[in-house]
Amino acid sequence: MNENYEEWKLESRGAMFVITREVIINDSMSAFANLMSRFAVMSRNTQNSLSYQMLTQTGKYANYKMTDGTLVYSQSHANTTTDVFSSSALSSAKLAMSKHKSTDGESLNITPKFLIVGAALG
Repeated sequence: MNENYEEWKLESRGAMFVITREVIINDSMSAFANLMSRFAVMSRNTQNSLSYQMLTQTGKYANYKMTDGTLVYSQSHANTTTDVFSSSALSSAKLAMSKHKSTDGESLNITPKFLIVGAALG
């Protein structure tokens, strides 16, 4: 049995700032509370952006390569197509995914659950 795998990890991101007790007490316009809400929205947007960059191989993931030295989505991984989007192309893609094999040649039995398309097709 061959134990090949890809290892990915989440990055930690963040910034620190100091706020005094006096600022919190004197926050009559709720600026501090509003700031925390904005930080939460910014965090969510960053997560969404990084996930989308990984899926579309853009931004910091434009040239992200797997351990075999090829891009995540490539002809050698048999996970891309140049077919025009249609129901028959979608069926072909699902069939191709179901035929993926491990490095040992065993069937992976991949059944797609989601289809991610660009805004023009959404």
